[in-house]
Amino acid sequence: MVQGHNVDVPVTDLDELEDDFDSTEALDPSVLRDDFEGDDNNTFLFSQESLTSKLISKFKSLFGGQYASLPKNHTLNGIELRNTNTFADLDNDSFDFSDDEFISTRRELFQTKDTIFEKISFYTRSYLSYVVIFALLIAVIILGVLLGAKHNNEDDGKVYSKLANKPKFSNGTDFFYPTTLLISLDGFHPHYISKELTPVLHNFFIQGHGAPYMTPSFPSSTFPNHWTIATGLYPGDHGIVGNTFYDAKSKKQFINVIPQLSLDPGFWGGEPIWSTAEFQGLRSAIHMFPGSEVRFKKGNPSEFDKYNGTETLQSKTDKILGWLDRDISKRPELMIAYVPTIDSVGHQYGIKGKELEKALQEVDSFIGSVTEGIKQRNATDLINLIVVSDHGMASTSEKRLIYLDDLVNTTKIEHTDGWPLFGLTPFAEYSVEEVFDQLKANFKEDQGYKIYLREDLPKEWHFTENPKYIDRVSPIWVIPDVGYAITTHEAMERNQGKYSPKGVHGYDNTEVLMRAIFLGDGPYFKSKANNGQYKLKPFQNTEIYNILCDTLNLQPAANNGTVNLVSSGNFLAEDWVDDLNYPNVNYKIEGTLGKKPTYDELYRGKKPHKTTTLEQGEATTDETVDQETKESVKPTITTATTEIKENTVTETATDTKEVEKPKQTKHKGFWESLEDFGEDLLEDAEDALEDAVDAVKGAIDSSKSHKGKNGDH
Repeated sequence: MVQGHNVDVPVTDLDELEDDFDSTEALDPSVLRDDFEGDDNNTFLFSQESLTSKLISKFKSLFGGQYASLPKNHTLNGIELRNTNTFADLDNDSFDFSDDEFISTRRELFQTKDTIFEKISFYTRSYLSYVVIFALLIAVIILGVLLGAKHNNEDDGKVYSKLANKPKFSNGTDFFYPTTLLISLDGFHPHYISKELTPVLHNFFIQGHGAPYMTPSFPSSTFPNHWTIATGLYPGDHGIVGNTFYDAKSKKQFINVIPQLSLDPGFWGGEPIWSTAEFQGLRSAIHMFPGSEVRFKKGNPSEFDKYNGTETLQSKTDKILGWLDRDISKRPELMIAYVPTIDSVGHQYGIKGKELEKALQEVDSFIGSVTEGIKQRNATDLINLIVVSDHGMASTSEKRLIYLDDLVNTTKIEHTDGWPLFGLTPFAEYSVEEVFDQLKANFKEDQGYKIYLREDLPKEWHFTENPKYIDRVSPIWVIPDVGYAITTHEAMERNQGKYSPKGVHGYDNTEVLMRAIFLGDGPYFKSKANNGQYKLKPFQNTEIYNILCDTLNLQPAANNGTVNLVSSGNFLAEDWVDDLNYPNVNYKIEGTLGKKPTYDELYRGKKPHKTTTLEQGEATTDETVDQETKESVKPTITTATTEIKENTVTETATDTKEVEKPKQTKHKGFWESLEDFGEDLLEDAEDALEDAVDAVKGAIDSSKSHKGKNGDH
């Protein structure tokens, strides 16, 4: 049995900001996300009008002496009201309307000098209409209460509906539905695995399934890549294009470490794996995974844990094993956990040293505790365990610095996005061409960086293909080579000539130092191999979403991955050797871990290592496999079978020209159907109210006309 963690160091970093140069207000990178928490419902500044609030507004407008609705293009003190529904949240009596006709009509409707008998006659004529309206409103109120209860279904005691054909498996004492556990080790490079430092992961690498390495998406930063892992979409297609970015269209700033500036659902495109699971009747539990705190209208995880940088690895172990110990009716079938330890230590100390070695040992012990816990529960053959990372890490040096203020007049720059890449947005008074011309004039070859206009960024990065999110990509980019860093003279003077952090990622995703890990074990992988291992060729992390769906028998939403990658013949040849050495840079690196990497033992020697092929795979030549692989991993959007509704969490990059519009397959449960019915009923009620008001106005006009002919009584 794996022993507990001897030294369990809390982690306080979630890919924190570097503030060498930023035109926005400086942030304290040591601040925790919990310091910025909003209310208990995570509404923050982005609350939307609920069905219940709409009903209350309608009642107020009906009985409060006001019209039920204003004309669509009505003005409030000269300001056009484009969406009159926003009026419902305001105290209408506090406004002085400038529309004389509106005031006059209101006075005539509610302040006429008719006799009591005329008033009784007037209201009697409308009695039947009000009865119908009351009945509709009461029905809608009941639906609203029920739907409100449905949207507050995050308690652990809630038993969710299950698919009728979902299989059950027994461990001898309990039953399990198909279950998958994904653990993300932020900043963990394949080269970090060794027999001496990480014996659990070493054995996992050799004896388990997976790939030699996984390629992150561009940019190789934490939030873009974790959302790619969750959705199967490139950052340019899901909208999280950096840990920080400015959306020029909406005029909103995204900063990953500040919830008020990152949890707006409008930032997050695509359908995350937990939404796919929930839509299809599976429970999901997400622990601190980037993006899981965002509250969408639909498809939120059954439960989630907010980011807490002080949480220990032992606590994470207890959390995961606690999920597994639940009754089958409450046990999550999709479990995801996030571990920031290696990324945090890598930023602080670089890619070598005793601190990193200690952190690697701790994380390996954590993985060992989880696998041992699964084994003790006799569930090794029931649970799919997948261990991944989002990117690797490169070391920095004062010898490899690029001074932005030597390249351009920084007073012309309004926004800088990304890091270590720098996206530049000039102030309105300075043109993009003017600023870029200055960069070109100061550019020198082989100085550790490249400059691009947005439209000239390499197509293979898939960064600017989707017009929906193009305004989040700065018009000018200064992109350093791997291991180089951008700063300013002022920032270096503040730091007494010392550059930090010591480790950085975010570079070109194809660099060796940016590689990530993908390791797997469990019944899904074992079913793909006829004897022991199943090894895949290296692939991009856009494939993970489909693999997760495959392990749980889910129908995937639209994504950039490959259908059935694991079953497509994309297996690794037995004599596969990596032609690129670690770290594969053109400068002398400041040292690496002194332990022999398992990766080199497997994939950089000349001795073939034993792997197995698919059970149903046919013998084929390497040339045939290469051709099949090229065709199978072509970066296209796969056809979606999960329902995608407009303006919800399921909105994906389907509005780009190259993207095939996903097919719609219904996955609505009782609550979703009830909500749609309630919304339709509310619209009918609104129409009925408007008709009633028109009828009342008509009656008044008729009464006025009658008075004009016969005089006042």
